[in-house]
Amino acid sequence: MPAAYGWWVWNFILHWTFIVELAITFAAAWMLWRNLSRQDIAAAAPAR
Repeated sequence: MPAAYGWWVWNFILHWTFIVELAITFAAAWMLWRNLSRQDIAAAAPAR
């Protein structure tokens, strides 16, 4: 497949699959952050 852009890095960054990879990575990071923040809240809550 021929390069679409002069600098080889742009061929990866501007490809549509790179956006899908970023979406998956950000979704995983958000889910991890959400899960860890819920554990912090549960740990800080007083025991009944």
